[in-house]
Amino acid sequence: MREIQHYLGLRVKVLARQLAEMGWLRLLLLSPMLLAASGQGMRLIGQYPVGQWLLPVLGAGMCLSSHRQRRDLAFLQSVAPNYHRLLLAEYVVWQLPLWGVLLVYSAWLPLLLGLVLIPLIPYVAKLRAARGDRRHQSLLRSELFEWVSGYRRSGAWLVWAVGVGVALWQRHNTVAALVPVLWALLLTSFYSLPEDSVMLLQYPLRLNAFLRRKLGLALVGYWITSLPFVLLLGTGAVSWGGALAVLLWGAVILTMVVLAKYAFYPHAGPVQVGVVVLALLVVVNSVYVALLAAAFAGLVWKSRRHLLQYRWHD
Repeated sequence: MREIQHYLGLRVKVLARQLAEMGWLRLLLLSPMLLAASGQGMRLIGQYPVGQWLLPVLGAGMCLSSHRQRRDLAFLQSVAPNYHRLLLAEYVVWQLPLWGVLLVYSAWLPLLLGLVLIPLIPYVAKLRAARGDRRHQSLLRSELFEWVSGYRRSGAWLVWAVGVGVALWQRHNTVAALVPVLWALLLTSFYSLPEDSVMLLQYPLRLNAFLRRKLGLALVGYWITSLPFVLLLGTGAVSWGGALAVLLWGAVILTMVVLAKYAFYPHAGPVQVGVVVLALLVVVNSVYVALLAAAFAGLVWKSRRHLLQYRWHD
């Protein structure tokens, strides 16, 4: 138990240092708002049976995404033979708010699903250790390494095919609108892995062209893969206006996640999660549109300013 306490304390210190990069003033202003908004969002989602099943899946997905980009797994394996227990304790702590919402609504089966999914996540470390870093070395040489590695890590082709099938099956039901939303959220996970700083230093384009290229590739890939969803939604119950609104929402959230990646490189994970939560809250309540617009403008400014440290020749 003491070992787990020491490990959790160390993780809290690391997270505090990452959050400190945002600036303590911004953190003090935004944290209460984001915490209240997140609580309200989970409460609203938990009111519906479908949302109750969605909460443990989203929670496990966020933990799995965070687990895949960890750089300390090899270290943990060498110093802590029971490192799976340490990882499990950390991931359980992150899931407590979601499980609390499920308890409030007496959603016992979704809660059981969450209890089953979370213990499986730490064992992904064995698969990652077996693969090694050889693949990542080749991916980092590619300009599209986010998409290549993202598709390989998440099995996105299979997810995309299943999503098209579900959208076709439910095209006359508004539930089909959830498919492109979930697809956009999956694509944001592609940009959770930071590239090596050598790439930023040696990239031939200037700073503004670099950002435009990264954003352009992200949006073009998103629009191409989302085209079947938009066509199915537009010809179904959602209508063309709703389909285009969903497409625009996905483009905005993907743009902000890419900007957040470079605004707080290389530790952008907490900020990217905050961006996703804020974008989801806009769907629930339009009062958060102003906060989203302010965050968007801040990320545009911060990303360029932060990249100047690496793009010194600009």
